[in-house]
Amino acid sequence: QANIQQNFLLGFGTAVNSRTINVAKLNLTIDDLNFKSQLISIVASVLNAYYGLVADYDDLKAKQSALTVAQQFYENNRRQVQLGSLAPLDITTAEAQVASSQQDLVTSQTTLQTQQVSLKNVLSRKGTADPLLAEVEIIPLDRIDIPEQDTLPPLKDLMAKALRNRVDIASEKLHLKVDELNNLGTQNG
Repeated sequence: QANIQQNFLLGFGTAVNSRTINVAKLNLTIDDLNFKSQLISIVASVLNAYYGLVADYDDLKAKQSALTVAQQFYENNRRQVQLGSLAPLDITTAEAQVASSQQDLVTSQTTLQTQQVSLKNVLSRKGTADPLLAEVEIIPLDRIDIPEQDTLPPLKDLMAKALRNRVDIASEKLHLKVDELNNLGTQNG
């Protein structure tokens, strides 16, 4: 039995010798893609929190309007009971509606305040621990408008565009290239 080993062609070729440089370049691109992914995630989070706040303001206005209507209904019923044209039981129903509207308004106000705290925490490192931000009320300038008709491209085109712009898929493809380059060194050895 004879065993011969020669290292003459070990590490021969530019592909093997430049693989660490190419891997480092690909790793830089992967890092850029990871940064882009984190940035997209943060922007999406802020937009979701902001438009959640917009929706909460709209809900608060609706609850205030419902309370005003319930109070007006109560006053109208009270006057009609005094005049004798309505049964006293209807006042109890109107009072219950006012109480229910007040409870809904308080719930809506609490939800709005919670959403404001959430948005402050996303926008600032200290969040509400910062004394300047703790007392600030965020008033959104945008409104949620639903267009009468959609002017979106076909769903097939939107899906294709989304798949082309997926940062995580591009990052995984680069990881595969890095693995291929590392395999060059393993095969050569």
